[in-house]
Parts: sequence; structure tokens; C-alpha cells
Amino acid sequence: MLEVGPLTSYSRDGFDLRRVQGGMLAQDWDGPDATIREGRVATRREPTAAEWNAMQFAWTVVRHVKSNAIVYAFADRTVGSEPGR
Repeated sequence: MLEVGPLTSYSRDGFDLRRVQGGMLAQDWDGPDATIREGRVATRREPTAAEWNAMQFAWTVVRHVKSNAIVYAFADRTVGSEPGR
């Protein structure tokens, strides 16, 4: 039997390293507490509460699909997804 403590405080240090032809990519690990509201609103109109919720849901979904993905979502479901190339 394997027993572990709570994983909520687990965090990875350093970089996520990937081999690519001709070199290596280094990127930060995804944090478990990423929130879309930490970003900057780049439009004149502030998003509505429903739009914030949809963006947060889409942000969670897109973290689990291939890089450069696009996700179109409502607050409770994915409407469309295009995995990156």
C-alpha cells in the first residue's frame, strides 16, 4: 500500500524540459491555481460575469489540449476546440 499526504501543496520547481529537433524547449510548469482574472483586459469593455466564467472554464480546458489550441466555451461546456499544430 502506498500512502501520500495531501497533494494540494505540491508544486514543481524548475522548468518543464522538452527535446525538439535541434535543441530543447524550457517552460514554466503550469500552476494549479491559474485564474484568468490575473490577465489584463485588452478591450474597452470589461467582460461580464458570465464572460469571465466562460473564459475561466475555457482556460481550464485549453490547459489540457495540445499547445496553441483554441477553445470556444460557455461557462459550463466546451462548444468547440481546435488543437494547435
